[in-house]
Amino acid sequence: MSVVSKYKDDDKLILEVDKGDLSNMQDVIKRWNLKDEEALWRFCLSFLLATQDRTLWIKEDGHAIRITPADHLLKG
Repeated sequence: MSVVSKYKDDDKLILEVDKGDLSNMQDVIKRWNLKDEEALWRFCLSFLLATQDRTLWIKEDGHAIRITPADHLLKG
């Protein structure tokens, strides 16, 4: 995935999604029965904005697992 262009005047960001990222997005859209890519982004943003401590928890095999961004995704 890469940033194609940024329009600061219009508060717009255009992303180019390809390869594995595109395949993963399409898989998530199908699994969650979302209507399109916009719905996926809005859904993801909604729970990221709802977290108060920048931490998410998921249940896997009956155990709670903490989800945080990988180090390479964070600002240095």
